[in-house]
Formats: sequence, structure tokens, C-alpha cells
Amino acid sequence: MPLRATIEKDYCNRLPDVRPGCEHQAINLLYRPSQRRLTVGAIVLATGARPFDPTIKSEYGYGRIPGVVTNLEFERIVCPTGPTLAV
Repeated sequence: MPLRATIEKDYCNRLPDVRPGCEHQAINLLYRPSQRRLTVGAIVLATGARPFDPTIKSEYGYGRIPGVVTNLEFERIVCPTGPTLAV
């Protein structure tokens, strides 16, 4: 999960003021949205606002199959300050 700088234009009404504050110079006010075509093997979409107890759905294999993790566990794994130190 790459770390990216974003600007929420609906909430930031002084866009030129944010650029000097970005030490990585990641803010490009001239950027325009674009589309990309990706070839992928699978897409997993999981929605919800409360943590899910995966043990109540044994068909998912949580706790039995290595690599089956919850979204919160996955988020922690890929976090740059997490156990894998992923960047």
C-alpha cells in the first residue's frame, strides 16, 4: 500500500498554501485525473465499518490456512512501521 499525498479540494480552499508544506514535493496542482488499464489476477472488495470476527465463518479458512488474514491484520502487515517494514 504505497503512501501518497492527497488534497481533498472540498475541504482545502487555499490550495497554493499547501505546496510549500510538503517536504517531498509530492503536490502537483497541475495534475489532471487519468485512467489506467491493469491486468490483475483477482480483486477482493470487502466493505464494512465494524471489525469482523472471521472465526465464525469457517469456510474462509481463517486460523487454518496460512495467509488468510483480516483487513486490519493486512493493514498492519503492509504499514511501513509494521512488522514487515514494507516501503
